[in-house]
Amino acid sequence: MFLCSTFVPCVRLIETKAGKPEYKVEIIIDFMAVSLGDGMVFTTFIKLLFIASLLIVLSACQKEEFFEKAYLEGTDVVVDTSPDIDLPILDEVPLEEPTPVVEPTPEVEPTPEVEPTPVVEPTPVVEPTPVVEPTPVIELSLVSEQFIQKNVGGNSGKVDILWVIDNSGSMGDEQQAIARNFQYFINAFINKGADFKMAITTTDTTNNYNGNITCGYDYYARKTNVCGAPGIISSDELIYKLSAEAASYDLNEFLDDFMKYIYVGARGSGYERGLKATSSFLTKYNQSFLRDEAFFAVIVVSDEQDQSPDTVANYVNFIRSHKTNEGMAKIYSIVAQAATSQNTIGSRYMEASDLTGGIHDDIKKDFYETLLNIGGSIVELLDSFALAQGPYAGTEVIVKVDGVVMNSGWIFNASNNSIKFNEDSIPAEGSIITIDYYVQM
Repeated sequence: MFLCSTFVPCVRLIETKAGKPEYKVEIIIDFMAVSLGDGMVFTTFIKLLFIASLLIVLSACQKEEFFEKAYLEGTDVVVDTSPDIDLPILDEVPLEEPTPVVEPTPEVEPTPEVEPTPVVEPTPVVEPTPVVEPTPVIELSLVSEQFIQKNVGGNSGKVDILWVIDNSGSMGDEQQAIARNFQYFINAFINKGADFKMAITTTDTTNNYNGNITCGYDYYARKTNVCGAPGIISSDELIYKLSAEAASYDLNEFLDDFMKYIYVGARGSGYERGLKATSSFLTKYNQSFLRDEAFFAVIVVSDEQDQSPDTVANYVNFIRSHKTNEGMAKIYSIVAQAATSQNTIGSRYMEASDLTGGIHDDIKKDFYETLLNIGGSIVELLDSFALAQGPYAGTEVIVKVDGVVMNSGWIFNASNNSIKFNEDSIPAEGSIITIDYYVQM
């Protein structure tokens, strides 16, 4: 490489038309000739030998230059064929990292303003137009009842009382409760000086009973006594023992007798038929027990529903038919008003009470309060005129005495549908009292 590097500057590269490089050595030869020309000592052999050596060296350089030329061909680099010039070696300048191209920050499109979603008001629910039911036409009927004023100035109002006692298996305690609290019931009658009498029957309508007047319980035979049976007092004797006359003669004995006879035992039929028993009683004892001018009060005590075969209305109508003024027959009931595992609701008895203007109470309540209320309600009727029906609400009640309209001096008691005159307005004995009122048809 030293010779090539020494003599390359003396060699010129010539590119032929064919694109192949050639080297001319005429300058070297001429130089040599000039340098050696004076002596001409060298022989042709030595000249040729020098030239051959030079060609060998040049051949190596020619090859290297050819590859550099071949590598650079086809590029934009111009091949410099001028002789190499020795240049001082400079310290290698470190290549600077190219400044990274900073991509321009893309322009951010402004966020379009979002219109708020409009609040959609819910479609109001259109209530259907209610169907207006036509106002029912209420047809009213005029009822006119007549009474005769009696017992002026006295406290001798009359009332006939029938006790209908449930003697089925669950009623022993209730019968004893009636006996213990009976005095609170009867005191109002005694204090009023009422003319009362009483009879007792049971809800058992089997052949041996079925409305018969009973006289207590036979503990040895374990059955309810029927008055008039061998060894048993008659029904007439029982009625006397339970009357106002007997009470006035010996009150304690009267109370003892009631307590004894009201207990009818708890071995009767489980098919309680109080309404049927009442009807059977009236069929048998109408003539001997009922008094025309007296009120008739039926008091039913049962912890079960009535199982009589006919309708309540038919039984009520039959009972009322025994009084000239239907309002003088009242049914009171002490029955179960809520069903339990031990009893059923006595709704048929309560219906009968409502139809007659009587009252009904719960058998589970204290008998003291219940008997006190029923006794007071019955006594209230003794100096009143009880109506057969309740006047239609809001309608006028017209009271006449011997045909003359009385605009004052009396009151209407809605609890028992009765008219009562004030103490200073009581009509004369024998006066005809006419009461007109309207009822719904």
